[in-house]
Amino acid sequence: MLQALKDTLSQQWMLIARCMAIGLSLWAAFEAFREYLRGGAESSVLSLRWRTLTRKGFRIAPDPKQGRRRRRLVDRLSRHPAVLVILGFLLSGIVGTWVTHLLDQQQRERESMAKSMDTVRSSMDDLSAAFSDYFNRSVAFVNLRESDATQPLLSAARADYETAYDKWQQRLTVDGPNIQERYPAPENDVSAGVVIGNLRAASGFVNDCVEQGKLRERKVPVRGSNYHVVCTDTSAAAEITADDRLIATGVCMNLFMILMRPNPNNDYAGRRVSDIVWKTTAKQVKDYCDVRRLLGVVDASGKERH
Repeated sequence: MLQALKDTLSQQWMLIARCMAIGLSLWAAFEAFREYLRGGAESSVLSLRWRTLTRKGFRIAPDPKQGRRRRRLVDRLSRHPAVLVILGFLLSGIVGTWVTHLLDQQQRERESMAKSMDTVRSSMDDLSAAFSDYFNRSVAFVNLRESDATQPLLSAARADYETAYDKWQQRLTVDGPNIQERYPAPENDVSAGVVIGNLRAASGFVNDCVEQGKLRERKVPVRGSNYHVVCTDTSAAAEITADDRLIATGVCMNLFMILMRPNPNNDYAGRRVSDIVWKTTAKQVKDYCDVRRLLGVVDASGKERH
């Protein structure tokens, strides 16, 4: 509270000084006018000047007592109860009210910013939780298919996978707009809307591959399995597997979370993460969340599959 008041006063010191100067000027003029009326016009005029004789004749010279008279006037004004009342009114009534209004406005803005950031964090956490469940169910179902599991196990795994996939699509629909609204597409920056669109498109292709992909024999067995699920929407030469698309989607989602989830320490600084982390992760998101990489058109090194 004290720091905010200090910042406000340091920013608006010109206006505060102007108000105080106006108040002091008005009361100084009032006191001078009252002294003028009390002593009479003629005596006041004569008291303000002192005639001296020079070689060229008479000239008006400053009264040597004028400085002391002014100091006495300022001293009387500084001790006058009315001046103290006016200054108190200016500071507590006008300036105080104005500063309080600014502080209240800043507090409302900070609360609004914190609420907005909390909403984004909640959306990102829901999206991450839904994807994690979807990813794990996908891997479990693919592993059962590749290990030639029994039909009851496959049916149960398929049901769990489909439930997780539906929830993941639901979170993309619900949480996606909240994230896109908070992070629109700036120039030369990562667009949350593009990344979410790429994740949605990639999830559809992953779903087709997981459920409808064909079992093909591996050249080298993995985890004791001689088969892998190959996506049917690719050529035999490319041989993109369900694992390829799942891993690519998982890497993109993890980088997207690191980049877009706001750090609570930066809520009022206008940043999501530190500048160094932002620049590095933003470049990775552009690369790893490219729809061509998610679909397996290019491999992990960025080269096209043939």
